Amino acid sequence: MSDSTTSAYRIQHLSGVENYSTWKIKMLDILTDMGLEDYALGAITRPNDATAAADWSKKDRQTLSAIRLRVGDEPLVYISDASSAESAWSTLSDMYQPKGAIGIIQVRRKLFRTQCQEGEDINEHIRTMTRYRKELAALNSKISDDEFSITLLTSLPDSWDSFIQGVDTSSLSNSTALIARILEQATPKHYLPSDSE
Repeated sequence: MSDSTTSAYRIQHLSGVENYSTWKIKMLDILTDMGLEDYALGAITRPNDATAAADWSKKDRQTLSAIRLRVGDEPLVYISDASSAESAWSTLSDMYQPKGAIGIIQVRRKLFRTQCQEGEDINEHIRTMTRYRKELAALNSKISDDEFSITLLTSLPDSWDSFIQGVDTSSLSNSTALIARILEQATPKHYLPSDSE
């Protein structure tokens, strides 16, 4: 893999279960852009033809290398001996992707227990809440826009109560618009200098 290809995609390395969901999305995007995602997902099997098999081996090795270069030292231990990109991808998924009822419960607990404290970064808080929502969707436990909007408003500090009172219940069905309103409210107002200055 060339240095330019390697350096073109910089993401936070996989450190464990805490950033697996985000890492997985970004890693699949990188592999898709490189035309290699099917090797990680096992969608392309090794062909019988010698020439085609050599090309497959090269691309599989590129995929494996791309994955390993974006994994932290601790998770790397588990895939250092992987013989294929699919094997490495499966191992990481088996280890770090929450599964079943316990996975859903753990993510729902995180979502519903997350609170933004006074003075904390609202933007970061919303990203965290959105990430939990997407993790639940990946576990086939989707949260409706209404429920997510209510959960998000509930998680805001007490100083946001006057803003929350101004939210119409009909707007709860569009969480994206609600997030935009929250971010607009959180952004300090910029005042233009007066003409007299």
